[in-house]
Parts: sequence; structure tokens; C-alpha cells
Amino acid sequence: MDISLKEMLFAGDAIFEGGNDYPAQEVGVDSIQVRDTKETARVIQTVIACLGDGSTQIKSPGRL
Repeated sequence: MDISLKEMLFAGDAIFEGGNDYPAQEVGVDSIQVRDTKETARVIQTVIACLGDGSTQIKSPGRL
């Protein structure tokens, strides 16, 4: 995909040594620890909102 590690952000619930998400941390991807899929969705929505130009409306399943 021609994306550098510095351009990536990873969200996972097991970003600790031995966790299944740890390889992302090991290679140097900036990572955010989350509890579950719902928190993952909130984190992604927040990141997109902060990086966006304000014209994009983020929709959660079943609501605006």
C-alpha cells in the first residue's frame, strides 16, 4: 500500500509483550490501547474528526 510506518496509527487491545497486537508496537507503529471494538470505533471516529476538514460527518451504526 506504500504507507510508511510513520503514517500509521494502530488501535488494539493487546499491545503488550506476548499480545496478538504487539507486533505493531514492535515495528514502531504509533499505537492506542483500547478495551474493545466499541472503544476502537470511538477512537477511530475521534482521530478522523481531528484530522478532517470539518466537512465530513461521522456516522455510527444506527445514528448520526
